[in-house]
Amino acid sequence: MVTNQKQKTALVLSGGGALGAAHIGVVKILEKQGYEFDFYSGVSAGSIIIGLLAVGYSADEIWEIVEKTNIFSTMFDISKSRFGLIQGDKVIKLFK
Repeated sequence: MVTNQKQKTALVLSGGGALGAAHIGVVKILEKQGYEFDFYSGVSAGSIIIGLLAVGYSADEIWEIVEKTNIFSTMFDISKSRFGLIQGDKVIKLFK
């Protein structure tokens, strides 16, 4: 049976601290092209951008936040552990 349902679209952003800034630029271009997304998913830095998009921030608004607060260094505490680069204490404190 053929239906006339609109195709669903997802935006998925990968991780990587420096990529977080690049993701904002990509999202800005997609916004200008008129893309709208039904689903959002992201990992690490991408999840921060996705979270802000999902609650209604535009790419320009997200960039303003990054410029004013340096959100990535505010949220992440770099660790020299063999288990990863980010210890996680700042993120846990932020969500409490």
